[in-house]
Amino acid sequence: MPILAINGSAAGVPLNNDESILLFPGQNELANGVIRSIDNFDKLNQLQNAAYSACCDQFDWRSRGERLASAIGSL
Repeated sequence: MPILAINGSAAGVPLNNDESILLFPGQNELANGVIRSIDNFDKLNQLQNAAYSACCDQFDWRSRGERLASAIGSL
């Protein structure tokens, strides 16, 4: 899935603007960015592939699940 977002909303992920994510300063700019990008399949595929490559080995889903279960259990 190609990612378009507002600056600062994707903190903590190893994505680079214009390479694996498109970042915009606000909601209006994001909406316009979606409109400009929606038919650019080459760019969208490049963003998707780069984001996947950057993130695929960065998350340990088992430990995330254990942390989530622990947090819910402590409530």
